[in-house]
Amino acid sequence: MRMLPISSYGALVAFMLVTSFSCPLVSAQNLSIINIGALIAYDSSIGRVAKRAIEMAVADVNSNNSLLGGNKLVLHMLDTNCSAFQGAAAAIELLKKNVVAIIGPQTSAVSHFVAHVGAAIQVPFITYAATDPSLSESQYPFLFRIAHTDAVQMEVVASLIDYYGWREVVILYLDDDFGGNGASSLSDALINITARVVQKAALPPDIDKYTLGNILARLVGIQTRIFVVHMPQNLASMLFAEARNLGMMSAGYVWIVTDSYAGTWTSLDASTNVFGGLQGVIGIQGYYQNDTLQFKSFLSGWNFRFPGSVLPHLYGLYAYDSVWFLVHALKAYLLDHSNVTFHQSALVPNGFANSSDMAHLNVFEGGSSLRTHLLQTNFQGVSGRIQVGPNGDLVRSEFEILNVVGHDLRVVGYWTTNTQLSVFRPGNSMNASSNSLGPDDAPHTLLQVVWPGSVTKTPRGWVLPKNGRPLKIAVPNKAGFKQFVSWSGNSSNVFNGFCIDVFQMALNYLPYSVPYTFVPFGINGPPVYDDMIDRLAEKIYDAVVGDLTITTKRMEKVDFSQPYVESGLVVVVPFKDANTSNEWAFLRPFTTKMWITTFLFFIFTGMVIWMLEHKKNRDFRGKPKKQVVTLLWFTFSTLFFSQSRREDKECMWKICSSCLVVCGAHNYLKLYCKPNIDPDSTAVDSNYTRNHKLAINECSCWVPGRLICKRLPHKH
Repeated sequence: MRMLPISSYGALVAFMLVTSFSCPLVSAQNLSIINIGALIAYDSSIGRVAKRAIEMAVADVNSNNSLLGGNKLVLHMLDTNCSAFQGAAAAIELLKKNVVAIIGPQTSAVSHFVAHVGAAIQVPFITYAATDPSLSESQYPFLFRIAHTDAVQMEVVASLIDYYGWREVVILYLDDDFGGNGASSLSDALINITARVVQKAALPPDIDKYTLGNILARLVGIQTRIFVVHMPQNLASMLFAEARNLGMMSAGYVWIVTDSYAGTWTSLDASTNVFGGLQGVIGIQGYYQNDTLQFKSFLSGWNFRFPGSVLPHLYGLYAYDSVWFLVHALKAYLLDHSNVTFHQSALVPNGFANSSDMAHLNVFEGGSSLRTHLLQTNFQGVSGRIQVGPNGDLVRSEFEILNVVGHDLRVVGYWTTNTQLSVFRPGNSMNASSNSLGPDDAPHTLLQVVWPGSVTKTPRGWVLPKNGRPLKIAVPNKAGFKQFVSWSGNSSNVFNGFCIDVFQMALNYLPYSVPYTFVPFGINGPPVYDDMIDRLAEKIYDAVVGDLTITTKRMEKVDFSQPYVESGLVVVVPFKDANTSNEWAFLRPFTTKMWITTFLFFIFTGMVIWMLEHKKNRDFRGKPKKQVVTLLWFTFSTLFFSQSRREDKECMWKICSSCLVVCGAHNYLKLYCKPNIDPDSTAVDSNYTRNHKLAINECSCWVPGRLICKRLPHKH
């Protein structure tokens, strides 16, 4: 027989309560007492603390007669034993006692069922530990949560992963509604930061150590080293014990645990070395201030009522605030209503009236009014500001990030919906969006995290898988140009050449080792490079190392590295160099054009001076022949004789020297910086006429000696 899903059970419950009418029987509670219920898993780390916290909260409320107008709370508490079936049965028993509200359930599986019942009979359920994101749906209007939903918590995990630049994550979770929906929320959160969950490991609640060890052993062999743990304390403790035995708590691993486990750390006895197997683990838990007068008063009352017991953890604070959340709403409710009235369910299917316990459940007439007051409640609890939104979820989203170091829990950062990751505590005046942290701040902004293996350097988050095979790299085996790629043959199987050296040098820069094997391509004949590219595209090879030309057609099939030599075809021919050295080499920059230009410049200078001095200076007058001689003589005498004025001499020298320097430098660069190559074209022609073979390579090369490479418009 196929079992119906939990949502179908809820629909059946609603149908059983709302399909046919019978005569209602009205009953009113004596206003001197108000019945409330509590659903707790007694034998669990959360339940043991939550039970005491709820009892303490009820006692504190009843000690103050002014809170509920002299009325007292009567607590009815039942054990769910972490079982959906037992939890549902316990909830029905509590509802038969005409409770106005129920604190709990503790688990998400029970919450899915009882939330439908609460909606049918209008009795609110206030859970302090059910974090399944699907409980936020509108089909559960009478379910309220004081704990943070996993949807928000997984955003914190995603922020951490993005902060350190990791991109692949493995999540281990409890195989139920709580764990599965939490894992889905993590996947959704990682999509926004271009990361992903590469593997999900669902652990059954009754898993044994042997099965758990086998699951972890398989995870050791994969590449990813970032693990997110989303499960309760009992299962998480066993998981970390097995992980330690398998060496998974060593350097290179990263473990992030959610508050389903990290939220219970403060109640653990550090003196018993309980943190010994958690060194370097990062934990996320809801943030609360432990230095306020309200918290200190709560802690003092806890130690007085339960001397020698464990300290309250985060979920104990949530359970305590859940009672006060209900009390504040009841106080407002009693101002509007004089009594608490129930009437018998008028909507039970025919044939079930005498056989189903559902027929004996009474509907709380003031349930809708109490729900309205719960939505309007806003107060400061010991765990922080308590206020819920329209869907019943906690409005406040504040978390702190813990790091297990030795026997201590170190706070290494905070997270809120406004600031994301931050080094400032929530509520700090300096905690603004401008102080939020990004990936570029990772090395220095957060407090120093000690990772597994007692290392402070941030793990890269992945390693080469131990069960992986070496990379299969094809190398062309060709006859010519051994300087680029050469293969010694099957005897020694050694590969050498410039391309091999570049590949191996690039591997040396990687912070990890890459196993690989070279495979010669073209043993039975000359290698066809396009065929080698095709086999790479078909994943027969993992890579190719050799002198390959990058072409558009090849780039459509495979990816290339950055080119490290110029690609193309060349023909090597000799050339003639006319720049031989001799004793007159210093005169080479002074070409004929330069001498003519210098002479004309002198003539031009003399003509300018003659034009300026002709009317005022009698030396520049007379017959035309005399004036021409004077002009030429004055030009040269100004440069070399002292009787000329100093200013004129300096001016002439500056003009002359500038001209000589510019022209000489230009000619010098042409002669010595740009070689005067004179290819011997007859050598090329002779190669063809004599039927000499021309060497052609897949890429161009540097050729030692006095040779010139002439490029041809063709590729290999």
